[in-house]
Amino acid sequence: MKQNRTALRVVQIMDLLTEHEDGLTLSEIVKHLELPKTSVFDIVHTLKNIHMLRQDNKRFTIGFHAYKIGCAYIRTKDLYSVAKESLTQLAEEVQLSVSLILYEDGVLNYVFQYDPLKSYVQSRPVDLNGAMHASASGKVILANLDQQEREGLIENMELTKFTETTITEKAGLQEELKLTKARGYGIDNEEYTDHFFCISVPIFDHERVLAAVSFSGLKVFNNNRPQVIKKIMALGHKISAKISATTSA
Repeated sequence: MKQNRTALRVVQIMDLLTEHEDGLTLSEIVKHLELPKTSVFDIVHTLKNIHMLRQDNKRFTIGFHAYKIGCAYIRTKDLYSVAKESLTQLAEEVQLSVSLILYEDGVLNYVFQYDPLKSYVQSRPVDLNGAMHASASGKVILANLDQQEREGLIENMELTKFTETTITEKAGLQEELKLTKARGYGIDNEEYTDHFFCISVPIFDHERVLAAVSFSGLKVFNNNRPQVIKKIMALGHKISAKISATTSA
């Protein structure tokens, strides 16, 4: 696969600056990497403008946005290590597929996904960012955001109709989110994909919603739904407690 030269140079510059806490000047970066000065100039000033780098007295150092990305990676790594074993065990016990989905600044990203060994249906990651209103994980995260952030996201949403049961009115979504918050879990009742049912619980870092855990399967598992929900909610509380303890350490 062909590699993009500019992208490689961005990585080289960022890597170099992580090794120099006091930063480097443009000329020093050029000297270290043996790159054309005009190319380095364009790259570092673009990175500065988007806060990946900052400049002080002609010296460039790692910026806030790069730090923010690094923190997101650390949270993802911690979340994965804390949750993986417990999620796998419960998925096998209840014979449902499980997904761990991280929330970051209005975006949902898969951290982990597992299908039971004897599962008849193999799940696959899907892009939930245009379907927060139709997915259990999207609804449970929306329900637990602070009001200002939630309202801002909903205001800009297009409530696409995926199935006959998809919520397509914002007033209806608001009522669903109130119910989700009150009961402590979200449901996707064939709202995103026909014949599939999903239950999701929030994962908190202290009082801030960090992620969602979702268990999904064919609608036939509804017969033992109360017992399954009880176990999923207990697991969600357990993971939240571990994450909060980790970030307090």
